[in-house]
Amino acid sequence: MALRSTTIANSAQITGTATNDNAAAGYIGQYIESIITNASATAVSSSGVAQNLTSISLTAGDWDVSGLIGGSPSISSTQMIGGISTTTGTQPAVELQTFEFYAAAAGRTSVALPRIRISIAATTTVYAVLTFTFTGTATMYGFINARRVR
Repeated sequence: MALRSTTIANSAQITGTATNDNAAAGYIGQYIESIITNASATAVSSSGVAQNLTSISLTAGDWDVSGLIGGSPSISSTQMIGGISTTTGTQPAVELQTFEFYAAAAGRTSVALPRIRISIAATTTVYAVLTFTFTGTATMYGFINARRVR
């Protein structure tokens, strides 16, 4: 079977990057992230209450957003729910957009934030949200990132 080449008239070339730098703002491949390291962990204010770890600001477009949230209870934890939300301090309404983990002892525990599509018409803040049920005190750490897909 012979292969043939087809040329599309008036097609636009997709601008990206051909090296190890970042795609320019507004272009496919643009990357945004916010990281809170374990060394800079934030205190969890209340057990069982949704709380923002960090956020990023996304401009209009189509984005794939993902991340990770970790927590360290001083005594023990029973549940950790992480999600990506466009509403501050609120887990997303669709449970497929969250990840839940059950633990029992003190120490670091983390949950991946599933990659979700966020398609927006105006600049929007997107939050990495943690709901952590624990005894004692707790801290949280992790990241949220986004890549423009179109």
